Amino acid sequence: MSAQNSRRLEIDEVRSVTTPGATFQTLGDPLDFPAPLILFVNATDGLLFISDNTTQDKIPLVAGANFVLDVRSNSGLEPIAFDKGKQFYVRREGAAAGTVYMTPFYMKV
Repeated sequence: MSAQNSRRLEIDEVRSVTTPGATFQTLGDPLDFPAPLILFVNATDGLLFISDNTTQDKIPLVAGANFVLDVRSNSGLEPIAFDKGKQFYVRREGAAAGTVYMTPFYMKV
């Protein structure tokens, strides 16, 4: 079996926040593994912002949106991923009731 065939994509535990606040709060635990792909799901009725710090709005998610952050798609063979231990944050803009979800994916050899 070739080295490429022995690697497979695994799904890590989902992280979530119910009724996000107006200021940034942690979106679950930090990443357990380097993550080349992360799925964000906004199951709230409002606009949310995702960030990797607590001061800047980086990824807007409209109500009901799903967003796949895939940092490997066009990177060729160079391994690239969000580092193990990376923490993500979420905040709402205006009113937003519901839950936001984040599911990281990682490579397993």
